[in-house]
Amino acid sequence: MAYKFINEEDLLTDIQPQFLKVIAQDDTTEESSQEEKDAVQERKERAEASAISKMSSVLSNRYDVGLVFNPSSTYGDKELIIEYVCNLTRYRLWRSVNPRNVSQQVKDDYNEVMDWLDGVKENTTHPDLPTITAEDERRTDQAVWGGNNK
Repeated sequence: MAYKFINEEDLLTDIQPQFLKVIAQDDTTEESSQEEKDAVQERKERAEASAISKMSSVLSNRYDVGLVFNPSSTYGDKELIIEYVCNLTRYRLWRSVNPRNVSQQVKDDYNEVMDWLDGVKENTTHPDLPTITAEDERRTDQAVWGGNNK
């Protein structure tokens, strides 16, 4: 198994390797079984999937989330999306270890992402992301006309 969008180096941009091992509950060593190593990797992947799901729920109204979260696609704000997925992933991992003692920096990063998502939802923030190109019922920029039948 592997991450779907981010990689280990992305996560290590804002956190030291030893802290990532702690919040991922990674106490594996060279002698650890493959099952133990797989369990740690699965925790990280679930945290990433949760982060992507949270962001997709907001972005999917106007943006093509299939392209946004495709590791091989390119667009203007890709580094920002990677950073935000990492922030949400770290927050989820940290909360799984000790929900009452989350680092203030991790909380601040989480709040930054949530504020950005609120701005996107309210249409006050306009990221450079691939938009939905085909006519799609998810689009929110179209007026819906109709009424009650008599």
